[in-house]
Amino acid sequence: MVSAGALTFAPLFAVVLAVGSFVAGRPPRWREVVLWSLPWIPMLLLGVIRTAMGASSPDLLVWPLLAMGVGYASLRLDVSPSTGFLVGAVLVTLGLVGERIVAGSTWHPVGDVAVTASRIPGVMGAQTSDAMQGGARLERFYRPPVDDAGVVARLAVRLVDGAVGRAWFTPNPDITVEPLEDGSDAVRVTLPLAGAGYVNRHVGTGEPLAGRTFVLHARVRTPGPLTLGRDACLGLILQERDGAGNRACFAGEFDATWRDLALTWTAPPTATSHDLQVEVRFPVAWFEIADVTLQERKGDALLPLGAFEPTGVRLALALPGQPASAWPSTSLLPAPEVQTVELVVDSEQVATAGERLRFVVRQEAGSTVTLAAMKVEDEMGGVLRAYARPERGSAWFGHPNVAAHGLALVGVLGVTLAGAWPIAVITSIVTLAATLMTGSRSGLIVLTVFLPVLLSRWLPPLQRRLAISLAIVLALGAAGYLFLPSLVGNAITLPGRFDPNDVSRLEIWSFAWQAMQAHPWLGVGEGGFPAAWQASHVGDVRATPVHAHNLFLGYGASYGYPGFVMMLAWALGLVAFAWRRHGAWGVLALLAPLALWQVDDTLRYGSIFLVLLLFLTARSTREGTA
Repeated sequence: MVSAGALTFAPLFAVVLAVGSFVAGRPPRWREVVLWSLPWIPMLLLGVIRTAMGASSPDLLVWPLLAMGVGYASLRLDVSPSTGFLVGAVLVTLGLVGERIVAGSTWHPVGDVAVTASRIPGVMGAQTSDAMQGGARLERFYRPPVDDAGVVARLAVRLVDGAVGRAWFTPNPDITVEPLEDGSDAVRVTLPLAGAGYVNRHVGTGEPLAGRTFVLHARVRTPGPLTLGRDACLGLILQERDGAGNRACFAGEFDATWRDLALTWTAPPTATSHDLQVEVRFPVAWFEIADVTLQERKGDALLPLGAFEPTGVRLALALPGQPASAWPSTSLLPAPEVQTVELVVDSEQVATAGERLRFVVRQEAGSTVTLAAMKVEDEMGGVLRAYARPERGSAWFGHPNVAAHGLALVGVLGVTLAGAWPIAVITSIVTLAATLMTGSRSGLIVLTVFLPVLLSRWLPPLQRRLAISLAIVLALGAAGYLFLPSLVGNAITLPGRFDPNDVSRLEIWSFAWQAMQAHPWLGVGEGGFPAAWQASHVGDVRATPVHAHNLFLGYGASYGYPGFVMMLAWALGLVAFAWRRHGAWGVLALLAPLALWQVDDTLRYGSIFLVLLLFLTARSTREGTA
């Protein structure tokens, strides 16, 4: 699909170009207009045919019309955007640098979590986050020990405030605990099967339970009428935690209205534990519980016990493939001072975590947390280094690969259009440095291959041959480092080195080719690649590829053989236009984005789409061409 950036920003940009072109431009030569339109006509015709057949293909209609309109306006202006490319590359680089400076000193929200943390002050000191409805998660990554030894994580943290009434412990990951909308501590507990599971909480009393009397109060309701006896020991249970199994069970009736319950228990002499646990078990699909309090009776007085655990904040090592509720964790209680939480991770868990140790702080809804510092050490006392997160910068592009491809285009196309050696060199340096921060292998390799060759056009023949040789050496070195890391070990680390894709490109390409063979004339449909993948990979827990990671195979899978042939015609048409406008150097520069789109499909993002169009329609660099 055409990206939102292409559909929103590109038309506005086209309007600006059109206005400027008719005010200060000149009519382009008719040959230029025809040659520019030819690559897009097959795509437009295929879109019209598919639409007439009832197959919705707006991508094939909107994209070529947009390209022809923007290109025509650019041809009228007949300007060179090389300086603009350089300014854009500098701005992106500054964004990536700022992103990494902040990333090196802060925790980072997971997913669409609302974390109201002051990022820049967080670089200089503690970071405070406010978890909104539904809770929040913050994460950081650390490099594991070389020999997969055990590690100890120490987190200096203060739970400023927390929703202590809602943090029930769920041993079964499939159990959900959701706060009700009445603003109290009431929650609904939904079980995977009727009666299949329970929730619990505990309180540390500070001394043995034996001989002490406790009173539990709560409000409960169930989906329908329910009668429980003491022999079944269901409903509300008050018991010794990690002790001899001493407990008391509430007997009574429940229904869909809130019922106020009270359970009194005197712990027997065999109860030696200091911790008192509240357990809730009902043989129903769901139940709701609220206003839970635990008191100790001393004479005629009822004294409240301390806050329940777990509550507020939990620190965990997140192991791949494990649900959030199954993570080992440590609980915190609200306190006026910073506390040090220690989480011991054995060597087996370290090995299971893989190439990165991912530590997560989970906050309950409504809690406010100050994270002061975290230190992770191996068994020998060696300090583990934290990754800057996000490891792969993306600035405002939304994804590191999109940022890298945009930078690669700016680099090779800006150097081709540059009218002076200094501008070309500065553009090369800036785009190379910025691409390193994105961690994109394809973007980096394309730049190391094409930039030395394109820069060599300012050099005498001998130096030009040396530059081309250097490009080959750099390409081989980059490929060896990025794809064969065992050759060099961990002496040097690029961003994204330890961020492998779940599904290999070869597997995705193979599936795209098979999809084109299975649906030779209509394909799987526009935007149908993920659904087709899931249908043929039932039970596969890996992330579903959203596209074919290859422009030509992607169109072949989506639209069958007509789509595949259409893209080949499109590429040849653009090559012909690049030769007409910019000669051999223009064709060489165009090969760079075409190479990128053999391993990814980023053409339809507005930031990349417009850069390509501006290059192709920019003032001709061929000698003797107006």
